[in-house]
Amino acid sequence: MTTPLLPLPIFRAFDAANLPLAGGKLYTYQANSLIPQATYSDAAGSVANTNPVVLDTTGSATVRLINGAAYKFVLTDALGTTQWTEDYYLGVYLDQTTFNSMLGTGIGQTLYPQTAAEIAAGVTPTNYVYPPYDLRRYGVKGDGVTDDTAALNAVGTAAWTSDITFTCPPGFNMVVTNTVTFNSPHCALMMDPSALFGE
Repeated sequence: MTTPLLPLPIFRAFDAANLPLAGGKLYTYQANSLIPQATYSDAAGSVANTNPVVLDTTGSATVRLINGAAYKFVLTDALGTTQWTEDYYLGVYLDQTTFNSMLGTGIGQTLYPQTAAEIAAGVTPTNYVYPPYDLRRYGVKGDGVTDDTAALNAVGTAAWTSDITFTCPPGFNMVVTNTVTFNSPHCALMMDPSALFGE
């Protein structure tokens, strides 16, 4: 198992002697300018920091950036002597929604692009996170709650012209409330023994 390092959640600055920059000031601007740009002390981005952000006795402060905004930073000591300047720092992080969206459209689509068989059958995956022919790729939830009848029929009635074996993961629980049809003789469904069909 790979475990990621925890980046510093608190901004902390030191002087040239490697001592905490107590009372230091972090000025935050829009990139390539001296137009002030806000930072925040809370996760919701509702409590703006002062600008400059004044560091505490340990040279620290909570500094949260506007997601996607480019910043210019100027750090001074308590007397105003510039310690460093950094321009065009991009504040980017992925929240869970954005990450899932990227997986489903960008990264996932790059890893598991639409196959020739899907194109020939006129099937466009609804979730590219999953590899070809995994039922979840086509909108089948298998969560034991969602009615999967329509999604299964959309896959089964497509005009598949090459041999396809559809799969589902262990513990998949498909709710089916009506007839499911697989028209093509080229299609098969391989289910894990723990997967279920139910009403």
